[in-house]
Amino acid sequence: HNYDTAETGAKALPILKNKFLIPGLGIAAAAVLLAIFTFVFLMPDNIKIETLDSIHLDYPLPDQSIVTLNAASTLELDTTNWSSNRTLYLTGEAFFDVTEGSTFKVNTDQGEVKVLGTTFNVFQREDRLKVACYTGKVEVSHQKQKVILNPVEYAYLDLKGTLIKDSIRNRNS
Repeated sequence: HNYDTAETGAKALPILKNKFLIPGLGIAAAAVLLAIFTFVFLMPDNIKIETLDSIHLDYPLPDQSIVTLNAASTLELDTTNWSSNRTLYLTGEAFFDVTEGSTFKVNTDQGEVKVLGTTFNVFQREDRLKVACYTGKVEVSHQKQKVILNPVEYAYLDLKGTLIKDSIRNRNS
């Protein structure tokens, strides 16, 4: 076909350009899709969460338990087989609201806290450890020492490294 406008007397139509098409949009869209695919299907099993000074963070765990991480704290967990191995590592302070399920462990430099379904607080900084139980039961161990905490009880390490159990009621009186 001959579309010469001189021969046909027709006006040449201007080529329409899409003003909304941004150069590189296809590449950006592909990158976003790749990031989503990587996050959903190849999500890392090891998670590390850190809070800065004066920042508190609520973080949902894979079993719907909630950890409220206090300022200047770090939480590490491996989500591989989380339903049967609910173990994490804490440096700093965090409040835990744990759903029922398999044993739940919080490891720190100073000891281990083990629960089944409860709310409790763990404070561990330098050589200090303090655990307070609000609901349920909590087992706290340090070296070869072990105590079981019921609601309104807490345990702490004294200056000699002895694990002491007490009641929150005694502390307030």
